[in-house]
Amino acid sequence: MSRKLFILLSFVVLFVSVLDYKIIPFYSRLGLDFSNQYGFHHCQNDSQIVYKTPAVECPDFEARPYVYPPLLYVSYFWTRLFNSNDQAYAFFVFLYLVSFILIIYIWSNRSLISILFGIGLFFSFPSLFLLERGNSDLFITLSWSLGYFFYSRRKEWFSGAFLAFSVFSKLYPVYGIMILFGHIYKNFFKNINLVKSFTLSSLFFVLITPYLWFIYLVDVLPKWIKASLPVLNLAHSLKSLPVGGSLLFFLAVACWFIASLKVSREKIGFVWSGALALSTFNNGVSFDYNLVTFFPLALYLFDYLRESKSSLLKYLFVGTCFAILGSRYPFQNVESYPKFRLVFIAISMIAIPYLCFDVSFEFKKLLARFRFYLSRIRLPS
Repeated sequence: MSRKLFILLSFVVLFVSVLDYKIIPFYSRLGLDFSNQYGFHHCQNDSQIVYKTPAVECPDFEARPYVYPPLLYVSYFWTRLFNSNDQAYAFFVFLYLVSFILIIYIWSNRSLISILFGIGLFFSFPSLFLLERGNSDLFITLSWSLGYFFYSRRKEWFSGAFLAFSVFSKLYPVYGIMILFGHIYKNFFKNINLVKSFTLSSLFFVLITPYLWFIYLVDVLPKWIKASLPVLNLAHSLKSLPVGGSLLFFLAVACWFIASLKVSREKIGFVWSGALALSTFNNGVSFDYNLVTFFPLALYLFDYLRESKSSLLKYLFVGTCFAILGSRYPFQNVESYPKFRLVFIAISMIAIPYLCFDVSFEFKKLLARFRFYLSRIRLPS
């Protein structure tokens, strides 16, 4: 595939993605998820135990209980500065725009074509869906991105703090940490400040609200982990697949982990962005506004593949972007498409590190080592 055709197809996918806005399940008011954050900071009885506060006492649009981690609750304390949900939501939109600009700045090479691609991502389905709901996942994406930004500038103390904030705000980035651990472990002494910062920041985030964390881990999280959506056109949980979903997910984690072991510090952005992109696919409840976590990888690969000679990787990228960003509306009446889309995304998230980092060679080494140790085991006669 030529460079011009790759760019053209990438922008065609972004254009098609805008059409998906037609299937966004618009609520009667903007910011349904945001109203949960705002609502529990404006309850009639201002209890410090947010998980014990009756939802009917709080101005959430649907009178839903609070189910997010304590750190995310604390980080929305600024909503108390506003007297109405609409005013606070308007400020949320402003923060969203600023966050998006920063994400484009961090992950693109800041050429005109890269910036235009980033602007296209802003108008893609996951972004529009997230704005409609007022969800917090772009802030998690920004925090993860800032972790990379400071790591790439050898400021590991800041990097570790932002990684910890990402994990303790929404938990699913822990899969990203599992992937990055390969790179950190291989270069442990060079990354010791990152490990120290992540550990200390994690302790700090827990000790801010220790009792809330206790209630969350004992009462809230177990119920949330058990929740699972069926296969939907608006969701992307691999757990929803009738067979092999979790296996595909952890195979993808293994491939990205091996890529993390092999990647140099100069190219760690590839794995750093991929680790976050993969992280939401094992949640039982994963609506597609979560897919803004794919944006860093999309920005990185768009720049990387423009200079690549691999047509296979270019076609794979375009197909993956189509599946993630904008394929719902054209196939909304095809009953089997949601399952096909999930399987294709899973395979592509396995194939990208497999092809770029020669993962098969590492698997062969691990298999040879396993056989060696197995051969040394002597069974009793």
